[in-house]
Amino acid sequence: MIILLILVLGLVIPQLSPYGAYARVAPALTPPSPSHPFGLDNLGRDIFTRSFAATHLDIAVAVVGVFIPLLIGTVVGALAATTDLRAVRGVIGLLIDGINAFPFLILALGVIAVIGTGALSVIIAIAVTSWARYAKLARTRAAVLRDLDFVSALKLLGYGRTRITVRHILPNCFSETAAYGVSDFTLVILTVAALSFLGAGVKPPTPEWGSMMADGRIYLQSAPWLLVGPGIVLTITAFGVSLIGEALKERQSG
Repeated sequence: MIILLILVLGLVIPQLSPYGAYARVAPALTPPSPSHPFGLDNLGRDIFTRSFAATHLDIAVAVVGVFIPLLIGTVVGALAATTDLRAVRGVIGLLIDGINAFPFLILALGVIAVIGTGALSVIIAIAVTSWARYAKLARTRAAVLRDLDFVSALKLLGYGRTRITVRHILPNCFSETAAYGVSDFTLVILTVAALSFLGAGVKPPTPEWGSMMADGRIYLQSAPWLLVGPGIVLTITAFGVSLIGEALKERQSG
């Protein structure tokens, strides 16, 4: 319900607000008031409107940033655990361990430094740096499934390794990595905001939580509402996603 409410408000408020997300409507750094609940930013734009206008961009980037590495990582991890080729297992294992050894945000910044900034670059950076976490999880799960009795029975029935992997092992791996992906969604939302905060994400003047807080950090003492407004929306969204992740963990463990 929290996520649904945020999505609805992100659609409705920019449409019904008398102030456009890019319009300068009053003197810069005007404090919060009934007409401007979150105040105005350093360019005189309504922060309340911009905070909710950023909702769909941030959530959409986070959804794609979770789905792509989830898909790639699960397939690669399952193949690494079921293949008979030692060289393939070794190379994939080195890639997984090597990527996971680096701090996630630092590695994402390095990728963006090479390919440039923007929403697409953020998605690519997250996909390149986070697929290994899903691959490690899928590899562990597939290694357990590979030795179970039902897989041995399928082999005795004459099923090939590819068919067993695609039809029986991969679906079981996806159920586990998908549950982790919901929990990881909170981290990805915060990463998208952090990259924009560091100037490596979505380019201004596009409304985006991280870039809005980055613009307001130099006014922290004189106009703290520049950070508080988008920070509130970001925190509520992350909290809602974390509740979904915790519920899935409880259901899976139960």
